[in-house]
Amino acid sequence: MKRLVLKLALGASCMVFLTACPKPKEKDVHEEKEEVASSYNYSVRIEAADDLNAAPALQSFVHAQEGDKWLLFSGRTNKTADEGGLHNLNGDYANSSFVPRSYNENLYVYNIGDNTLKTLSIDDMISGMETLAESNVELRGTLSNYTQLIPDYRSIFTSSNPQVTQDGDFLYVVGGYGPEYTNGKKDTATYLTYSQMARIHVPTMVKLISGEENKISIQDWAELFRFGTDSTFTVTGGELFIIDSTFYLAGGHNFGNSQFYVMGAHTFQLNFDNSLASLTATNIDTISDVKDSLKTGYTYADKTSQLRRRDCPIVPTLYTNSGTINEGLSFYGGVFRPRKDDSKPLTAWNTAIHIKPKSTNQIDSVPEAKYSQANYNVYSCPDFGIYDADMNEVHTFLPGGVGNGQADSALSGFTNTLGYTVLEVGTGAIKFEAIPNAFNEQYFGAEAAFLYSSDVVKYELNGEETDLIDSKKTFKPSDPNEEFMIGYIYGGIQAFEASPTTYGPGKSAASNKIWRVLVKKTAN
Repeated sequence: MKRLVLKLALGASCMVFLTACPKPKEKDVHEEKEEVASSYNYSVRIEAADDLNAAPALQSFVHAQEGDKWLLFSGRTNKTADEGGLHNLNGDYANSSFVPRSYNENLYVYNIGDNTLKTLSIDDMISGMETLAESNVELRGTLSNYTQLIPDYRSIFTSSNPQVTQDGDFLYVVGGYGPEYTNGKKDTATYLTYSQMARIHVPTMVKLISGEENKISIQDWAELFRFGTDSTFTVTGGELFIIDSTFYLAGGHNFGNSQFYVMGAHTFQLNFDNSLASLTATNIDTISDVKDSLKTGYTYADKTSQLRRRDCPIVPTLYTNSGTINEGLSFYGGVFRPRKDDSKPLTAWNTAIHIKPKSTNQIDSVPEAKYSQANYNVYSCPDFGIYDADMNEVHTFLPGGVGNGQADSALSGFTNTLGYTVLEVGTGAIKFEAIPNAFNEQYFGAEAAFLYSSDVVKYELNGEETDLIDSKKTFKPSDPNEEFMIGYIYGGIQAFEASPTTYGPGKSAASNKIWRVLVKKTAN
């Protein structure tokens, strides 16, 4: 397969052209006379949205969407001296390099339609519910339940780097890392990885933050929160997915004075008790290459597992099993590889590994001889994937983050490259390219989020939406000059130099920058 890569820099944007050439498709004589392209050009342009400037500066945060409104909370932000950027790599990594003042305790609704921001603090949310409960008998039981629960589950709204996913009107949040809360008060001397989880009704939360309580029905109030705790989900730096109605908590680690990696993907279902506003998890399985050693020989597993990865791009993908297409997950890159000798420097993972739930071999590890990211885009960054049914390929894009192609003792520097993988669904063949200058020589993307345009059509499999963009239904190749705005890149860490090692002026900060992502698909 031959690929041609070109780069054009246009003012405040970057464009890359990517060409894929599959085998020509044989035409059926009974088909209508419709030309089927033998290959397509995809062009991606990342454009600074300077008109969208009212969003808060956040990194490693929770996000959900309701139309043009973005629900944003948790993560870290800028307080004194830009303390929301990169944690201090030279400090006590577990207990002091994450500055307590940088933890965000506000809830936001940002409207990209009119560039407006609504803000509500957690304490004001609680006091507002208490006031409403006093005056409304019908809501008193529901709201009193919430006001008693929220202080115990405050970390849901304040943690850094939790695992999140949205399914329709509901947002799910699991784990995260941050200072401990005792009776609702922050203990700045103690940090931990949380085991808490929540389901949140997005439309109701948006109205609540926007000051539109009078528009919330009794039924919607009753749906607003469900909280729970499960020690299995004491995780940060992983990703959360829903595949075939099953939750997958993939990658990440339990971080503190000791560090325990997930080394796989936990699968589970959630159960809800509506009267108690609670949820519990039914654990199904752990998909891992060291499953038998996780409990009996963790040290051995930690030195052995190919899935010992965190804070890396973990993305939705497709694979075939007995000729049928199924949804799975792919790990691209990651930190850190285990060291047999602790005196050696830390290094990144550069290989790919696929989780294939319905396959006999659920774990497909691609060796470095067949796939290497060469230290590019190995750290958590926004991602978006496109499935092209004509070519039966998944095209995944990884804008920015960390990994500039150099391996050193501190991994490698921040990058402005656009990592690009192409996976042939039928054969499993996979390629990677690092395309330079995605953000015009600026360093963005680390711990940022990709939020879809409402015009995007997701690829459906077995009647359920995947997180992949349906190329055939989204892009209209009839007009070769037409760009399609698939979504936005928002927030994350802005680094002011390639390897800042800490936060502060001239080093790094949490970003409120928004970028439009435009894609053009043209037939070859």
